[in-house]
Formats: sequence, C-alpha cells, structure tokens
Amino acid sequence: MILQNDDIHPISDFRHKIAELIEKTKRTKRPILITQNGKGTAVLVDVANYEELELLADIAIGLKDIKEKKVISNEEAKNMIKKNLK
Repeated sequence: MILQNDDIHPISDFRHKIAELIEKTKRTKRPILITQNGKGTAVLVDVANYEELELLADIAIGLKDIKEKKVISNEEAKNMIKKNLK
C-alpha cells in the first residue's frame, strides 16, 4: 500500500488530532504513519486491517513450518488431543 502525503503525520500533530486521525483511519481504511524527528516510528491502522495483518502473519508462519517439515498429520494431532483429554 502506498501512503499518501496526508497519511503521514508528526507525533505532535497526532497528539493534537488523535480522535480525528482515528476516525480518518476507520473511514478510509488507510494506515497513518506517525513520524518522530522526521522518521517513521509507528503506524495507526483500523482494527479490521490489523486483524488481517495478524492472519497473514499466522499464514506465513504456517507456510514456513510446512516448508521446514515442522508439521504432524491430522491423525497424530487427534491422538495427541485424545491423550491429553484422558
């Protein structure tokens, strides 16, 4: 995603306009980059986008585990669960 100029705000601007910037993020679904001393330090995103990012991170971990053969079969998983339930 490419940030637009009006999506970049210094931390001092963020402090004074926090409610407005949160509303803008919810409305536009675009992140807001918060800068400090001219450098990006944080990103404000709406909850739906954050949840999507978490899901993508989980998928990436799962794909890495598959690639590295760090997986077990469904049968093995069922057996482990049954064993722990006893």
